[in-house]
Amino acid sequence: MAKKEKQDLSAFINKAKETKTEVPMQKVVPAVPVVKKDEKEKTVNFPFNLEQDRLEYLRNFVMQKRRESAEFFHYSNTDAVKEGISYLRDKYQDLKQRPASIKHSTRVGTNGLLNGVVKVQTTFSVPVSDREFIYNLVFAKDGKPSEYNKADFFDELLEELSVRYPAIEKPF
Repeated sequence: MAKKEKQDLSAFINKAKETKTEVPMQKVVPAVPVVKKDEKEKTVNFPFNLEQDRLEYLRNFVMQKRRESAEFFHYSNTDAVKEGISYLRDKYQDLKQRPASIKHSTRVGTNGLLNGVVKVQTTFSVPVSDREFIYNLVFAKDGKPSEYNKADFFDELLEELSVRYPAIEKPF
């Protein structure tokens, strides 16, 4: 095996030292505001006891929304519920706060099977302000002859979504 000879690189190093390189001017980019975890509104899990066809409609709605555009790739059932709540907020802008003595204005409903109708328990993660809006709306409408509950609220929410997006057929 032949022994490699070392090359003299001093000329190359000296030439590199003589060459001036221009460093580009550094631009200052404005800082993106960082949302601290404490500043974000707290979310809570809000349970619903729904008929199976309502939940199927919500799932179909989410799938249709995802097919609509790539920006809705991560759109979920919870996002659909939040969107529906925002429409109901617009509809009931003059809704009054329930009395402080009434913590939650809903009653415990029936679970499972009622009159041959399959019910499913599900939970959505909603901001605290949305939860309070739901309780205020249930309290405001509960005084009517028909007892208004969370399932009725959810039906109204789905109705608002179907009005805004008529392409998805309602099974109920």
